[in-house]
Amino acid sequence: MPKIFDENYNLVRVGEGTEDVDNLDPEDFKLHSGFIYHGVPKGVGETDDLEGYFTYTSPSNIAANTTYTIKTITHNLGYEPDFQVFIGEADVSSNTFSHLPYGYVSTGLYYKARINTTVLQIYIDNGPNAWSSGFTDKDYTFKYQIFNTPIKGHS
Repeated sequence: MPKIFDENYNLVRVGEGTEDVDNLDPEDFKLHSGFIYHGVPKGVGETDDLEGYFTYTSPSNIAANTTYTIKTITHNLGYEPDFQVFIGEADVSSNTFSHLPYGYVSTGLYYKARINTTVLQIYIDNGPNAWSSGFTDKDYTFKYQIFNTPIKGHS
């Protein structure tokens, strides 16, 4: 199994087989320090994969005081599990991800995630300003994981 450790960035990546890790996409790694591995449940009630990677292009117009659903992942675990979601701006860097919520603070535009007993939802929450440029038609990548541990304080 190929391995790499980058001491400058505290990055650990473990690939599968003999593929060069520099040629792999983040979802192809067996272990990647961009994720915290609490244990992703396998085959326990889920409808969709409980970890994944996808791309998204923001709408060409974003209305004021509006919420846009980016993706809904169905887990059906019957409790509110711990989770994490990361966002990457393709215009900024293909290798840099930030944890949600992620926002443009002075604008009121935020990328957020919420979970309940059946689904994880990733969405845009826009404040009082409408947008037709700047934050529109931008490419983003998202990484998500749903864990087998309930959120503390939730039943």
